[in-house]
Amino acid sequence: MERAERAETGNCAAANKQRDWGGWREEREHRHGCRICEICKRERLDSDNANTGIGSNNANTGNTDSVMHMNTSKGQYFSFDAIMSALILVIAISMLSSYWFGVQNAPVQQEDKMQRRALAISDALLTSGNPVNWQNAQDAKVFGLANAQNSSLSMDKIIALAGYLNDGRNYNATCGRYSVQNFFVAIDPLLVGGSYPTLGREPIDAAAQAQVVRVATLNGKIVNLKIVVWAARGAS
Repeated sequence: MERAERAETGNCAAANKQRDWGGWREEREHRHGCRICEICKRERLDSDNANTGIGSNNANTGNTDSVMHMNTSKGQYFSFDAIMSALILVIAISMLSSYWFGVQNAPVQQEDKMQRRALAISDALLTSGNPVNWQNAQDAKVFGLANAQNSSLSMDKIIALAGYLNDGRNYNATCGRYSVQNFFVAIDPLLVGGSYPTLGREPIDAAAQAQVVRVATLNGKIVNLKIVVWAARGAS
């Protein structure tokens, strides 16, 4: 009996398993229908478990790779979005700062420009003009109030220019010549009282203005020649 069972077990194992490229595979059951021995059952069970474990490991490995890929992708997306957001924020702050400083500096720049124009007008008025002996302001190319013979101011030229600027068209044309919106010239005695004609339009409700005061002589008296360049409110 023992020999028969051993023979049967051996034949069954030999019939169901064979070596193929370094591993075992299930071939077929015994042709004459003998029962599967315990050794074959264990080998088959071990083989199924091994195949199931490999599949599970492959599945787990695939899931892990997918999770890692998703995490990496999310990390890349997050880094790109953060960089773009920071860049947009920096640009917005820079533009806002530039605009704010421009608004703050606009009045200062306007006053500096007015100051330069007022100084240029005072320089021209302290000359004899062009021509140097002009009598009619219509003929003068450059309005200078000084005498041709000396540097003192000429009352005749002051009166002639004051009458010329009383006409609004002449005043506007002179403003265009000086590249200013408005100007005003006053002559004030330095030591003794007296009054002299004014030139241009006195500032009224000025939004901005610049003033230059120069010292000159008129009829042997020291006077202050005050030049004011100004802009009216609401003027561009």
